[in-house]
Amino acid sequence: MTRFDILGILARHPEGISCRELVVLSGCGNSRFRDFHSSLAARLRLMRQRGLVSRQVEPNRRPPHARNGLCIWTISKRGIERLEWARENGKV
Repeated sequence: MTRFDILGILARHPEGISCRELVVLSGCGNSRFRDFHSSLAARLRLMRQRGLVSRQVEPNRRPPHARNGLCIWTISKRGIERLEWARENGKV
């Protein structure tokens, strides 16, 4: 799953989605495995550092036994520009 695939999924959900919802929407066959989840989390962190996505923590949507709230990921303006560039150049 490339970063452009992630940006495409996030662009279809402007209200934002959680990492688990992102895994389900990706439709990848290996999405049940731990290495897929860790790879996705690492990609999201790098994309956040580059300003392509943003993260908000919602404390009211906290999973059981979790210390923090649920992280909601949204695409940023720079991410939208990068996705449009990728579509123009045939990367997506």
